[in-house]
Amino acid sequence: MLFPGPHFGGWRLTANAISLGGAIACVIGAVMLWSGAPLLWAGVAYGAGCGADALDGRYARRHPAQSMPQLGAALDATCDKVGELAFLLALAASMQGRDPLLALFGAASMGLTASYLKSMSIEYRLSIKWPEVRYFGRASRSVIIASVSIVGPLLASQPRVLAALASTLLIHNAAAFVYRLVRLAWALKAAQLVRRSDRSPSPNRENARVSMSSEPLAEVQLGVA
Repeated sequence: MLFPGPHFGGWRLTANAISLGGAIACVIGAVMLWSGAPLLWAGVAYGAGCGADALDGRYARRHPAQSMPQLGAALDATCDKVGELAFLLALAASMQGRDPLLALFGAASMGLTASYLKSMSIEYRLSIKWPEVRYFGRASRSVIIASVSIVGPLLASQPRVLAALASTLLIHNAAAFVYRLVRLAWALKAAQLVRRSDRSPSPNRENARVSMSSEPLAEVQLGVA
């Protein structure tokens, strides 16, 4: 069920509705920032959307009868990307100066490339576990964006806060990219070693092959004699 169903006065809360609500809150924060509203209030709206994103999965697990896992996972991932992209675009439009904008562009590029490495490993069925998702995933990026957007304006001017936010995101996404690249290289090297070991014959295999090939020869010789 995509939208709320019957419950309180004809409506019921579902995990998909929470995902949509979170994305809408993030987009509202982006529109606020783009229209010139203070970064603090835009960050509050974005933080509320991220909070909803943290609740939809738990709600779906507690109410499995009200959710469809495949549709819910796809909708959740889409809402996450839409909300984050909208806020990053609003940040880029609000930045002053070339260096912060380049840092934000680099952070976005690193984030996309890191996500591509993970998607590529899944597409080619590489058995790689990604424990760094806990530290370099959507949750950590949301915490960085929301916390800096809310707390930063209380400590410094908005241009400096935006520059600090772009630099922090760049470092975060660059670390995720390097870590995933190293993990992918290790996995490919391990797969290559396994393939070589499968191709190289072992002494036991050679002995078994020789014995199997010699038995029919002996039978043939006995039959001819």
